[in-house]
Amino acid sequence: MLRRIMIEKLKNEHKPTLEILQASENKYRVLLENLPQKIFHKDKNSVYVSCNKNYAHDLKFSLMKLWKTDYDFYNKELAEKYRADDKEF
Repeated sequence: MLRRIMIEKLKNEHKPTLEILQASENKYRVLLENLPQKIFHKDKNSVYVSCNKNYAHDLKFSLMKLWKTDYDFYNKELAEKYRADDKEF
């Protein structure tokens, strides 16, 4: 019971901050989805974790089917080049 009260208190105290963060995230997502460029984000293991619709459309995959690597989309030579490029950054 006390824990639930504490959680509710924290939620209420941080509600304005959460709303600001959510608004910022929404602006970011709208911007990404409306840019003509193909934009993606990979993790440190070169696994795609997010991208915009333009990039997903180009590779002919669903945004829901992320968590793939360049080997899933390109031939071996090109995938290895992209992975080597990733390591430079």
